[in-house]
Amino acid sequence: MLNVIKGDLYKMFRMKAIWILNIIYVVYNFLTCYLLSEFDEIRTIYGIASNIPTLLSLFVGIFMCLFINSEYKNGYIKNIAGIVTDKIHIILSKIVVSAVFTVISIIIYMVTSVIFSLMFFKLVDFDNIVEALAYLGVMTLLCIALGMIAVMIVTAFRNGALAYIMTVLISTQFIAVLLNGLWTILQYKEIVSENFDISLIFLTNYFNTEADNLKGFIVAVVYIAVSSVISIFAVKKKDI
Repeated sequence: MLNVIKGDLYKMFRMKAIWILNIIYVVYNFLTCYLLSEFDEIRTIYGIASNIPTLLSLFVGIFMCLFINSEYKNGYIKNIAGIVTDKIHIILSKIVVSAVFTVISIIIYMVTSVIFSLMFFKLVDFDNIVEALAYLGVMTLLCIALGMIAVMIVTAFRNGALAYIMTVLISTQFIAVLLNGLWTILQYKEIVSENFDISLIFLTNYFNTEADNLKGFIVAVVYIAVSSVISIFAVKKKDI
């Protein structure tokens, strides 16, 4: 298990994508801080954290698509499947990769954002740092969940293009908006109950800083668990 994780992390840090995506993130931070400073003189640490969601989730999904696709294309998955004692280790290792990429990206984002905010704003308020850390913790799990959805799609359907498309549609909240609209129509037709809010099951619903962190934590864990189980089943049943 540890050898599989070490191998995946080694490959991850050798991929150009991890650095290219985070360089884009730093440039985005610089531009965001500069533009926001034109309208305000004070920035809070919680406000910095709240700007993370869409781009980070998109990058995590894209990176995991690139990572798992490359493993199938170069035959790594097939080779490692014949070595490991249990194929479950292959998928558990991908959770670690998704988590490490997410944490690295969040750290880079927060550090550079604070530096740029100190450059452009007259004051950076750190009073609500506890709330910011709690929000970042939930965001970490939500992004890991999106990464594992990408892994699940590639593993179950062997379709990298579909994984990329779904990553974009989920992280940009297109699917959430579409399903919310369909759900509203079904409620209007009295086909489904008006008492159930379907948005509660969407990952992107908890990107909002006003959302319930506990519910976001539960939803993220459920998505990670379900995506991992499906991926494990696919790896064990398919001829890889």
